[in-house]
This record gives sequence, C-alpha cells and structure tokens, in this order.
Amino acid sequence: MFASNVAIRLMMVLVGVFALAGSALGEPVALVTDLSGSGSHDGNDLEILVELEAGNKVTLADGSVLSVVFYANGDEYNFSGPAAFEVGQSGPGDLSGAEPVSRQSAPKGFGAVSTIGLAQAAMVMRGNSNEARLTLVFPAETTLLSAPDEFRWHALDSGVGYSFELTDFEGRSMIETTVNGTSLEVPEQLKLVPGGYYTWSIETRLPDGQKYSNWANFSVADSELLASVAENRPDDEDNVSSMVQFALWLEENELIDESQKYWFKINELRPGVKSVQARLGLTVQVE
Repeated sequence: MFASNVAIRLMMVLVGVFALAGSALGEPVALVTDLSGSGSHDGNDLEILVELEAGNKVTLADGSVLSVVFYANGDEYNFSGPAAFEVGQSGPGDLSGAEPVSRQSAPKGFGAVSTIGLAQAAMVMRGNSNEARLTLVFPAETTLLSAPDEFRWHALDSGVGYSFELTDFEGRSMIETTVNGTSLEVPEQLKLVPGGYYTWSIETRLPDGQKYSNWANFSVADSELLASVAENRPDDEDNVSSMVQFALWLEENELIDESQKYWFKINELRPGVKSVQARLGLTVQVE
C-alpha cells in the first residue's frame, strides 16, 4: 500500500501465518496479552506483548492473572496463580496449579508480533533534517475509518505560515491553500471516497530563508474493511487481553489511529507496561 509505511510496519508488526507459526526453531508460538501481578518465563519477567517460544517454562506468582494467546489456533488461555506450565506449539503443557480457562478469541488474521515496534505511527518524521523538523501529526501513514475532519501538524516556529496541498492517488490536487496555524479543517464540499488513497504536504520558509517541507499518506477504509472492524471489535472493551489482540489486528490492517485509542485505554488499565507505553510513544524509564 504505502511504500513509506513499510519501515513502520516492519518495526511494529511481523505478520505470521497461523498454521506455520512456531514451526521453525526459535520462532514465537504465543503472546502474552494480559498480566495482572507478576510472572516469569525461564527467569525473565513476563509483560504484556512478550512473545513465548515452545519449551519456555512459565511461572505465575500467587494471586496473579495471565492471558496467553497461541498463534497456531488463536486460542487464549487464562491462568490464575500460583501456576506453572511449559509452552507448547498450540497450548500449555505440564501444568501445575489451577486449570486455565480457554477460549477462541483472536481476531481473524491475527499474526505474530514484532515486539521491537515502538514509536507512535501517527507521528511521522522522515527524510532529511529539514523534513524531520516539520512533523505531520494527523492523518499520517494510517487508514481511517472515516474521512478526516482536519489535518494537524506541529509548529515549526511561531508566526510562520504554511503552504498546504492535498492530492488524490492519481496526483490530482484537491486542496491548495495557505494556513497561518497548525491545523486545517476539511471543507464540507470536499468528498474523500472510501478506499481512496491520499497525500498531503506542508511547506514553509523561516525568516532566515531556510525552507522546510514534509508529506504524509493516508487512506479511508472501504466497506469491506469497515465490516471486518465491526466483526472483530471486542464486545467487552474492559477486557485487556481482547483489547490487546484487537489493537494489534488494527495495526496489521494499517488502522494506526484507531489502534492508538485501545493502547491508551490499555495503558490506563495496566499502567507502567513498557511495551504498551512504547507503542504510544511515551517516555520509557530505563532502570
């Protein structure tokens, strides 16, 4: 889809094939989708978005609750501590403690996750230093559920004006104007079609004569994608495991801004999880 989105997606989501996930040595076979309390795998701390390999030994502390989803079949297992188990290809084995509660929960097309995915995808900086200084905020490298109401970017300097242009996938100019702020409301007469791809750009010049510019892509979801979102959206939006799975599914489908809404709520319910904070572009404290 977006050529410039490839790097972001490689960082954020590594899409796996269900039937083959974990078949190769060292490949992850399961994902931690919720943890309340504490636990470890082979001596390493557990955390939401930690991937598990076949043969890992997982220990869950007394009073803790853990949710794990297996890529091979999308089955979710919910453990209550104290408990211990060995990670299998498609489920837990050698269990000690209470029997886990299982359910089939993963969204259709849910894949393996690259946990090196960090920064907020909607905050796009690319190219040379001039482009990097002019940051486009919304919409950028994302697919939206509906047409945007406005475009937003960060101020480069006080008092400067910006040249704005919006083009469609064929390069035809749809809006071309000058803005004296850091946002532009979309005119009512402008119609962005579902399934369409668009590029918008900002350009400005500082008093010292230095010119700055940047651009970003976005698309509007078509009816098929909207139907998939409705089908996969969790019924219980207070269930952290369901929200984690859905947020990752949204990322895989380039619905980055929609996924951010879920990561923010997950961060409220499970504060201090570094992998979640990193996905929101929040500062992570290094111990």
